[in-house]
Amino acid sequence: MRKKLVAMITVTFLVVAAVLAGCGQQPKQEKTGTGQEKPKLEFKVGHVTQATHPYHLSAEAFARKVAEKSNGRIKITIYPARQLGDDKQLLEGVIAGTQDMALVSASMFAAYTPVLAGLQLPWLITDYDTEQKVLQSDVVRRMLDTLEAHNMKGLAIYEGGLRDMLFAKRKPTVPSDVSGMKFRVPPSEVIKDWAQAIGVNPVPLPYGEIYNALQTGMVDGMEMNPSSVYSEKLYEVAKYLLDSNEFPFPVVLVMNLNKWKSLSAEDQKILQDAAWEAIADSIKINKEKEVKDLDFLKSHGVTVYAVDMTPWKAKVKPVYDKWMAKDPLIKELVEKVRENKI
Repeated sequence: MRKKLVAMITVTFLVVAAVLAGCGQQPKQEKTGTGQEKPKLEFKVGHVTQATHPYHLSAEAFARKVAEKSNGRIKITIYPARQLGDDKQLLEGVIAGTQDMALVSASMFAAYTPVLAGLQLPWLITDYDTEQKVLQSDVVRRMLDTLEAHNMKGLAIYEGGLRDMLFAKRKPTVPSDVSGMKFRVPPSEVIKDWAQAIGVNPVPLPYGEIYNALQTGMVDGMEMNPSSVYSEKLYEVAKYLLDSNEFPFPVVLVMNLNKWKSLSAEDQKILQDAAWEAIADSIKINKEKEVKDLDFLKSHGVTVYAVDMTPWKAKVKPVYDKWMAKDPLIKELVEKVRENKI
């Protein structure tokens, strides 16, 4: 009896010791200066493109950096392919506070401020190296600051791919070849102005309707980046891609301003630093992906071609006259890019 009692006490002691040892190995929660545990946070980020698109890959880069800087305490969950709504719904949700964060095409902000349209003035930014300098510039920081008047915190701007002209059935080489064509455009005044300047008839359509529009002949062509031609399978219904690089297609990482203000200074810095650092990742992603996607398109029957763009560029001076007069920040951006002082 006594031996059994000793054995039971020994087993109990070993179990308790093991439990205590296990508890001692658990990672410690980060604490604030007052000794309180720092809160774990999770933010949802929605966007409209597929998970293979540069928008999504840029969002993943941002999410990784946030996780690294916060030691996993802050989590960014990404919802691609319009799961949380289209661009308009996402933007309205961020403003209203029903959506934490979103990646929204810069063209969608025209209803609130004209300044971001400066990034898409035709043939101003025609290569990724220039664009990276622009997106990391003080001018763009000040452009993002204008969003606070509309209950949004602009964290950074990423890229979705320099735009080319995509045609369903014809291979235009000069502006007169596209005269009167029906051209899909996003809901953007500056892109509509560009379309009218080169002689096409702009047809505003949401991103989710572009495949059917090409397939049914509702439109003859559109401006589109190779990555979207690939991810949305537009190569099935459009066979000619003019390597025109008319403008970039930036996407803005925005957060509800009240949600932003509710965060500690430390957490604000984590999000802001991660967002800004991911700009370089976004540009690198686009450079690498564009090469692969163009190769894919060529192998699937798309004719990718180049022409002298001089006569096309000569058509868009009125667009600059209009938009540079809209806001001093746009004028400053144009002048700095043209003078290579960005």
